[in-house]
This record gives sequence, structure tokens and C-alpha cells, in this order.
Amino acid sequence: ADLVRQRLGNRILGPTTPMISRVRNMYLRQILVKLEKDTAFIKESKEYILECIVLVKKEFSTARIGVDVDP
Repeated sequence: ADLVRQRLGNRILGPTTPMISRVRNMYLRQILVKLEKDTAFIKESKEYILECIVLVKKEFSTARIGVDVDP
């Protein structure tokens, strides 16, 4: 969340713990990203978020990251 928050600022909500906080001994966290309906900005933001995911996976190789669009 901190990596993404550096560039997107207050559009990032979280990380929060969901109602069911642990599944199969894995701790869950949720981060909500709210973006405007500007297609160029959305594309740029998606690319940056994917870069952040790659950086996190390099440092924490056992972390599983899932992206849910329009939850």
C-alpha cells in the first residue's frame, strides 16, 4: 500500500483486514484503489500497480497477490 500510495496518494484505502482474516493459515489484507474515469490515467495507474506487485513479489516470494476489478 505504501508503494502505491507514494504515486496515487489519497486514492488508496487500506490495508484493512476483512471479516474473515485468515484462510488456510494465510493472513488476508485488502487494499482498495479508487481511480477517476480518465482512460489515460487508469492505464498509467494499472502499469504502476503491476510494477509494485512485481517489486513486492521479489521481496516476499511467498506472498500471493490477487487483483479484483469491480469487486
